[in-house]
Amino acid sequence: MLDVWCGREFTDRNRSRSWSWVPFYTGELDATPDTDETVAARIARSYTLSGSEKAEHADMLADPVGTIAATAGTLASRINAYSVWRLEFFDEHSVRVDLTDEVTQVTQRARRLRHQQKVLGPQPQGELRSDDAVVRLYVEKATAIERAVGALNERLTALDSYCDVVASIQRRKNKYDYLARLNGIDDLELLIDDSTDRHETAQIREAGSISDALAAVYLDSLAPLTATLASRG
Repeated sequence: MLDVWCGREFTDRNRSRSWSWVPFYTGELDATPDTDETVAARIARSYTLSGSEKAEHADMLADPVGTIAATAGTLASRINAYSVWRLEFFDEHSVRVDLTDEVTQVTQRARRLRHQQKVLGPQPQGELRSDDAVVRLYVEKATAIERAVGALNERLTALDSYCDVVASIQRRKNKYDYLARLNGIDDLELLIDDSTDRHETAQIREAGSISDALAAVYLDSLAPLTATLASRG
């Protein structure tokens, strides 16, 4: 996202090669072509911003249209973090949004709008303020840019709504998995185990009571013999 905003080619960033990861790779050191796997790894990888990139990111967030692009990146990252995003459901029903493409397009549009806003500049000053043709053209261009910013905001709102849908699917999946886990418990097996344990408990308690009573009788029967042996000694 930041690379697109700054006009850099993201496909040159941190290509995975046997010798290491490099900040920007142009292919001069290794002619090995990029693959779907390395592209996916590059997109999924978390990058530590350099000092200059942090400054660029701060400038991006300070720009109103730059914020739109940054928010799109945040939403895409949030969607990608949901485990349900890995389900084939989105592909089978053709409802999976290409997040990389969406963020790239939004960022490119935001970058062009920022450039157009800079070209538009401030309102006509001095003698130009009284020139109807100049004022008319300025208002026309300013209105067109404002309308374009509004359209980009609507696109961001749509992505936000899509994120809410994915989050809802995740919540339903979590509930389904939880219920499935609980339903995996066999009620009949529990009932049998409960009945068996209660029966065994009763038997053990009964054995304990009988043992106590028999022990008293046994020990009482030993008392005369003990006394006899004691007297002979």
